[in-house]
Amino acid sequence: MFAGAAEAARELARTEGNVLLTTGAKELGAFSPIAPERCYPRVLPTQEGIAACEAAGVPTATLLRCRGRSPGH
Repeated sequence: MFAGAAEAARELARTEGNVLLTTGAKELGAFSPIAPERCYPRVLPTQEGIAACEAAGVPTATLLRCRGRSPGH
């Protein structure tokens, strides 16, 4: 278990392979120690989410643009 996103990112940077990030676009900065092409962030398909990924250098091909289901649907 890690104390936070930054600690998890430091440990993941020492590994190989791709990383599925389900923390959202607001936490992307914490994962900067990991090569951007290894990151597959799950973000809302909004302009803000996409812009955060672009600012972090994450290739658009690795973005998982997802919107959760609304309650009751």
